[in-house]
Amino acid sequence: QFTFKSESQKLLDKLKEEMAKESLEGLLSEDLKSLQSKIETEHATTLAKNKERIINLIEKEIITRYYYQKGKTCAAVNLSNLRTRIKKN
Repeated sequence: QFTFKSESQKLLDKLKEEMAKESLEGLLSEDLKSLQSKIETEHATTLAKNKERIINLIEKEIITRYYYQKGKTCAAVNLSNLRTRIKKN
């Protein structure tokens, strides 16, 4: 499973840690939960919006690693045909 932690999520985690050290975690716990939820929702939306671009980049990377430079060149020309054949199967 792939997990991704953005800089904003890392900063929020750091803030939670610092607040716990200072015994302030209860003070803003609901606000922090709300902020965490908003960050997660925004990341999911961004991933969904860029799904095709991400898939395209992953396909190119796989082809490049498997077939090296020749595969990358061929893939640039034939990627749409390859996608069509894959979707049919």
